[in-house]
Amino acid sequence: MSYRTAAGKIAEAKTVGQCKRDHTACRFRCSVSFSSDDQQKIHSEHWGLSDDKKREFNVRTTTVKGKARTRRAFDKTKKKMSYSFFFMKGKEKIRICKDFYLSTLSIDAKRIVNTHKSKNSTTGTAALYCRGKHVKKTCKNYRPGIRAHIESIPKIESHYCRQNTNKEYFSGNLNMQILYEQYVAQCEASDTQPAKKHLYREVFNTEYNIEFNKPKKDRCDICEAGKLGNCEPGKLNAHLKSKGETHEERMKDRNNKLSCVLCFDMQNVFALPQANVSNFFYKRKLNVYHLTGHCSLTSQSYGVLWPETLTGRTGNDIASSVVLLLNKLLTDNTVEHITLWSDSCIPQNRNKVLSTALMLLIESSEHLKSIVQKFGEPGHSEVQEVDNLHSQIDRVMQHAEVYSPVGLVRILKNVPRGKPIKLVQMKACDVKDFHEEAELFDFECIPFSKVKSIRYSSTAPMTLEYKTCFAEAWQAQVIKPKARTRSSASCIETVVFKKPKQSAKAQLNHISAEKAKDIASMLKFMPEQDRLYMSIICRAFDCSQASASTSGETSEPCRGTQSGRMETGNKAGSTTVKACKKTSAAAVAADTGKITVAPAAETRKKRETRKKTPRAAVAVETGKLVVAPAAETRKKRETRKKTYF
Repeated sequence: MSYRTAAGKIAEAKTVGQCKRDHTACRFRCSVSFSSDDQQKIHSEHWGLSDDKKREFNVRTTTVKGKARTRRAFDKTKKKMSYSFFFMKGKEKIRICKDFYLSTLSIDAKRIVNTHKSKNSTTGTAALYCRGKHVKKTCKNYRPGIRAHIESIPKIESHYCRQNTNKEYFSGNLNMQILYEQYVAQCEASDTQPAKKHLYREVFNTEYNIEFNKPKKDRCDICEAGKLGNCEPGKLNAHLKSKGETHEERMKDRNNKLSCVLCFDMQNVFALPQANVSNFFYKRKLNVYHLTGHCSLTSQSYGVLWPETLTGRTGNDIASSVVLLLNKLLTDNTVEHITLWSDSCIPQNRNKVLSTALMLLIESSEHLKSIVQKFGEPGHSEVQEVDNLHSQIDRVMQHAEVYSPVGLVRILKNVPRGKPIKLVQMKACDVKDFHEEAELFDFECIPFSKVKSIRYSSTAPMTLEYKTCFAEAWQAQVIKPKARTRSSASCIETVVFKKPKQSAKAQLNHISAEKAKDIASMLKFMPEQDRLYMSIICRAFDCSQASASTSGETSEPCRGTQSGRMETGNKAGSTTVKACKKTSAAAVAADTGKITVAPAAETRKKRETRKKTPRAAVAVETGKLVVAPAAETRKKRETRKKTYF
């Protein structure tokens, strides 16, 4: 009967075939022995058998033997065996020709040949019919090993979109082929059978949300949703209007050749060491952060570099690096007005921490009179100068082997070719706790999530002017101290210029024990200069752990050891790690208003006294920075309060 194949096609029912010749006159006179009704009966009974029974039928009704004779001396024919064909009529076995046999059963000669080839040499019985009955290899046994290998590859930190994605990222140096080759090598080392590449790819693509390329948000979410009609018209129109105004404002600043415009942005995280060493693929690596800037006045590029052993990428860390970048710019150029362009990332660029840092920078600067912050529209970059710089660095890094921040410094100081980056290496003493400063003032009057521009002025250091769109006028807000506490004066709120606190958790500076162990295991594959730097990190971690186990507190010298600068001097490959001295919170001298550093508190009693000491204060009536003296006793504190009244 007819049936439908797996491909969806209709297969016609088997019928008795039409012979090519008249079998009434053939050698065996087949048509005389078997009528058409006999043929139909044999055909029907044959196709009613199972596959194995059909083979038994073919073995019983055919015989095979070697070719009887060769008629030529050099016989080039392929025939080696001779077959005889029979049908049963009652109990009698009648020989018939090959054509009649095959036509009656509606089969081809290959089936007969294969049946005889499958016969057992001892019993002479045909092997079982295995077509369509093969055992499918299960993939369940391979999947755990594939998962274990994928999860053993360390993930790199993302840069863009890290607030709104669950995607993880592998280093850009890897791809599917490299991963599979490493998986096969791992299986061979453990004497296990590796899975096929298609199964490895299936597990990677379906069970994990991982990409190789470093994440970058190229398309705007609102614009893409608007193309598909999935965005509210009002929201889309407001977004497009703001996008146009932002671009117009950016072009005005570009065309003004006399103004100092500084674009800045964080580059993608560098995961070091970066080299084609198989041992590196499975290890956690040292993260190095890089803030880049571009000055329109001189077309000079600037960079601030720091490893994760120094600090991370919080808003306070970004503010410290921006201040360091601006100080380098002010050292090279005497300018009175600076315009800052950045993306609209709230945790990094649009917040009270960076505003506090810029307010303090203007107050301490000799020539700087104003700073204007401007932000791009979300999803649309307006800092193409910095993006171009990042692209040039990425192209160089693709073909370079970098083992430590020492090697990274050498590369960055030569990019771009015309005007190389002026690189500043952040030290522990450069990181200020601007967040604690900002907590002393009320910034709720500034809608940071909506502002497009903020202006800071030296004439009114405690007044911020902002715009929520570039077309509107400036709105001014006075930043006032928060409500007075019991320990504060009536019209003075305490502020402090200080370094980040060195907590027990941060003494090894955000590097885990597992990462320190991985870095130590990679030292033998590094050149001597890079191995020296990385070994200091590992030794500092051991020192920190030993100190924590004995005293319950983390050792401060370890932080200074790891937070040193990476220098490349006249001696090729020389590496100098300068440890920063332990310092207490930076104090402000009352007579000069400059930042000075007080000596470290050596005892717990002195440390507690220092914490209770009122720090830099802001007089509301003048808006200037003044300093309240240290309150050593309750009597002196009461006397000071009465003085302020």
